[in-house]
Amino acid sequence: ALVDPSDPTAVLAALSDLSRDHYGGAALRPVAILTTHKHWDHAAGNVPLREKFGRSLRVYGGEVDAVSGCTHPLRDGDEVRVGSLRVVALSAPGHTAGSTAFLVRGSPSALI
Repeated sequence: ALVDPSDPTAVLAALSDLSRDHYGGAALRPVAILTTHKHWDHAAGNVPLREKFGRSLRVYGGEVDAVSGCTHPLRDGDEVRVGSLRVVALSAPGHTAGSTAFLVRGSPSALI
């Protein structure tokens, strides 16, 4: 999953570097974008990356925010699967009314 991909060019370069350095050049294809809130410096890459990787790329964001390119609006407590990980949306209003944090359950777990 990608998180807050504001600059699609930088994201594509990072994916290329990761592919080369850690996966023997195999193409990496993200399956989801987790967007913490609607501001451009967090969501500007959602639409271009979905255009690049296709309609199967899921874009998550808080249902209260009008997150650019969001295909799967989430409510507090909603859980989604991203690969083998379980991701729980946590409503975190403040910076924007629809700001969302993500609890990634796995080993180890992470809070985004």
